[in-house]
Amino acid sequence: MLLWQIWKDGNGKVWNNKSPVPAASVMAAASTWAEWSSVRASATRSNPQQIAKAVCLGWHPLPPGAIQCNVDVAFFAEDKTMGLGMVVRNHHGEFVVGRSIILPGCRSVEEGELIGIKEALSWIKELGFLKGVLESDCKRACDAIGSTERSISELGVLASLCRAKLVLVPDLSVRFVKREYNAIAHCLAKAARDFTSHHVWTEPPVFVAGLFHIPCSCEQ
Repeated sequence: MLLWQIWKDGNGKVWNNKSPVPAASVMAAASTWAEWSSVRASATRSNPQQIAKAVCLGWHPLPPGAIQCNVDVAFFAEDKTMGLGMVVRNHHGEFVVGRSIILPGCRSVEEGELIGIKEALSWIKELGFLKGVLESDCKRACDAIGSTERSISELGVLASLCRAKLVLVPDLSVRFVKREYNAIAHCLAKAARDFTSHHVWTEPPVFVAGLFHIPCSCEQ
């Protein structure tokens, strides 16, 4: 298509067996490329589906039988509570089960995230999922779990409890993931305040349905 455009004149007619001047060819090619790029960018902006496909949401296929569990925490300053959100997906990325928990008290972000990871590890084991990965968007919490240092601080104790639970599921790992890749768990954490204790989602709620099945466009 690009070569065809280069060989066309301003009236849309092909030159009659004449070779264009090299400089003119280069300029025409550059102009055509700029126009094509502009049209493509405009089309992508006007199509939300294309935008979704162009952004990697961090999901990559897992080995058969493995699961991915995402966990997040939301803080509610008004009533001094915090919500935990957890979602389990199978190796195809499909929803398996979700959970929302409301807990009293306000902690630091890292402590809240570690409590969430600890609760999620217990829950995953209860469900019988022993292989896969657990993701959190709190790097300090993930680093604390992976650290060889031991601390008697609240953060250190919670990290030790998480490590102790991981020993019971050796084929499960914990890793940090960017916040935008953890959106489903965050939505479930925010929904926790609508329940008195906890709620189990056997079907994906409507407010997270659009966050599933978005293909990964990267090459990992």
